[in-house]
Amino acid sequence: MRQSQPSHPTRASSATSGRSDPGLVLLEHPHLYSYRARCDLETEAALTSTLSTGSQSQARAAPVAVTARPSASPALLDATTTLHFFGHSSPQLTELPKDTPTTAPDQLTVEHGAIRPGGAVDLREPQYVGMLVNWALIGLCNGALPGVIFPLFFSYLRLKSYQISAVHAVLSAPWYFKFAIGFVTDSVPINRQRRKPYVCLGWTLSLAFMAMMSGMQHVEPHTRGNEIVNPSAPEQGLRFLLPMVLGSLGHLITSVACEGMLIELAQREGERVRGHTLCVAFIYRFSGEVLGCCFVALGLNGPDFGGTFASSVPLRMVFAVLAVVSLAGLVVSVRWLEDPVLLSSRQPIKSQLRRIWSIVQCPTTWQIMVFGFLHKSANTFEVHETSSILRVWLDSGSLVLGMRRIFPRLGVVLAAGVTSRYLLQTNWRLLTVVSVIAAVVVGLSVELLTAFDVVRSLPIEVLKDVIVNLADGFTWLVRGLVVIEITDVGFEATTYGFITTVYNLASAVVTTSTSIAATAFPDDYDEQDLQDDTMGVRWHIATQVVVKYSLRLAVGVLALPLLPRQKRHAKERLLRNHPGMVAPLLLFLGFLVLLVATMTATMLALFPSTACLRFAGGSGCS
Repeated sequence: MRQSQPSHPTRASSATSGRSDPGLVLLEHPHLYSYRARCDLETEAALTSTLSTGSQSQARAAPVAVTARPSASPALLDATTTLHFFGHSSPQLTELPKDTPTTAPDQLTVEHGAIRPGGAVDLREPQYVGMLVNWALIGLCNGALPGVIFPLFFSYLRLKSYQISAVHAVLSAPWYFKFAIGFVTDSVPINRQRRKPYVCLGWTLSLAFMAMMSGMQHVEPHTRGNEIVNPSAPEQGLRFLLPMVLGSLGHLITSVACEGMLIELAQREGERVRGHTLCVAFIYRFSGEVLGCCFVALGLNGPDFGGTFASSVPLRMVFAVLAVVSLAGLVVSVRWLEDPVLLSSRQPIKSQLRRIWSIVQCPTTWQIMVFGFLHKSANTFEVHETSSILRVWLDSGSLVLGMRRIFPRLGVVLAAGVTSRYLLQTNWRLLTVVSVIAAVVVGLSVELLTAFDVVRSLPIEVLKDVIVNLADGFTWLVRGLVVIEITDVGFEATTYGFITTVYNLASAVVTTSTSIAATAFPDDYDEQDLQDDTMGVRWHIATQVVVKYSLRLAVGVLALPLLPRQKRHAKERLLRNHPGMVAPLLLFLGFLVLLVATMTATMLALFPSTACLRFAGGSGCS
């Protein structure tokens, strides 16, 4: 139940009691959360009685006082206190729903330490199955659509390398504005609902454009065998790219709305089990992505797409399947997706924007943004000749190259399953540093052995990828667990969108920077150099491997202070860290510059006249 905010939310003196009591800790923000001291059963009973029968006038008159074990320097958190409730004020809700139980709903929240009332949900109940099915279908589309890029644009239409990079960047561009869509879903309800209408809108967009592509006129491949059968095939790239981008936008809208709903449900869980719902949803999502990757890698592996199979699934059939998936998502959302109806109309946009800025100003928020950006940057950095190494040194075909996209998704699925069952209470910093060290030890060892021709085995390389991506999955999952704790009620999709937008931006920044840096070195090793396998080539590869994993290790250790230790530490940071102006403003401007620079480089790479620029990843225009 929403608690009223005191008129003076500062630490109260003990003058009201007439003497200084070292065992009495008055919270600076009693309207946010309360604690119970295990050693004081009488105070516990009194607190429970107050929550169930106390009057609102008494709650407004004085701040909440909590008795804790006496100590020389009482703190907000110590080993003797137990978190009970952490409540926020939602800008959309002005009163409790009519079906709210009258038997002290706050007691359930206090007892379990949930962030919002309502109790943990059973994901097997009919009203929540729709959300899990949505996540699985979203994952299938997110896994399949990007997987079409290489076989379609490179092997089938024979676009140039710089154009392929531009296609990747353009298809990912909508995801750099995820925070804007999150803000719209939070602040602009449709028919007094914040999630379900946007989920349906996203599936409708996806259905329309996937159906349009499935009905497009057939285009012959550029080359069949060793004969050019369609010289104008590269000119057809734009007719495929534009509908794919708009379809990806539909997937983004659906994903953002489902993320907001997921955070809402996760915050209803008790402290000990909070994160279970998030892990289950991610298992469904990334299992769907694994299926989508397999579908495209196996279906588009015929000779027209540079594969080894005798035939392949027709391209129009691939988009028809995605259209059917979108239709299924729309039907499931309309019929089985539950979204509560708001009790009041939306707030003015100006006040909403002011609240968003206060969220960004919170040190806990921008610290986790920086943490995610640094980790994603370190994990994105790869050896420039990775594809050539797999083809030449490890003798892997196009099927293996296509199936490698499965490993990061599989890593998150395994990490979510293990975390949900065993690691919800594990120290996040410890989990992160152990994961980073494991990835560095395994990855560095195997790749150096491959570089110097000690052991060159494709099964060992695949096993290495699974282990490294499993470790990366734990690091990726920790970020989501932190978001649950720091998200304000009413701004779930916006907060998650801010953090993931910065995270996604890291990939584009590193990819663009790597392409620009590669043009500065005249010695560009190709597959013929790898076949010669000279000592100079080996040291060139080994140097990149050492830099890659040294960067991972450095970021994994140095960025740890940005990460809370666990749930209670995250809440303590929210209370202790006062909003600032300089750091968030500088970070906001910095990320804005990176976004503009990345999008500019992407646009320049689309056109032959500017693709030669070094800033666009070219070798320089004469």
